[in-house]
Amino acid sequence: GLLGDKAAVPALLTALTSDASPLVRGRAAEALGLIGDPSAAAPIGALVSGVVASGALASVHADDMGWPLAPDVEAFRLGVYALVRLKAADVLLPAILDADGRPRSGWWPVAFALRRTDDPRTYEMFTAGRTSGLFQFKSDGMRDILKRFKPDRLEHLTALNALYRPGPMAMI
Repeated sequence: GLLGDKAAVPALLTALTSDASPLVRGRAAEALGLIGDPSAAAPIGALVSGVVASGALASVHADDMGWPLAPDVEAFRLGVYALVRLKAADVLLPAILDADGRPRSGWWPVAFALRRTDDPRTYEMFTAGRTSGLFQFKSDGMRDILKRFKPDRLEHLTALNALYRPGPMAMI
């Protein structure tokens, strides 16, 4: 069907929840995110949580952009993006944050998702400096600046990320 065709939702949900291939499940999550059907959030969250629970992300370096990725890792990435598109923070955050509100993985798609999740819990994590291992926010200096500045919206995180470089640091 055409991209965004809601008639495809039942078939995509079946693929997401039943197919043996992680890549098929990941692409189904991606398509459901593009369609924008909020009923897909829970099964996509289950996909993301399952990959986290499997330990598949343990060997992925924070800034790893290598291709091809392991199929389950690619499914995780696509699922995270789909949950961001669906604005499903209530499903996304428990899947990617531990009980203490720390990211379960420092891989860059997690940082991408957290920066685009307009949820108070995300900003609490950043303002408390609970970003160890999180791509572009993991250094002691960046965590210190986050605690001092207390970002409360995406624009703040973007500005801090842009300014946290040797030259502009004198301006912070």
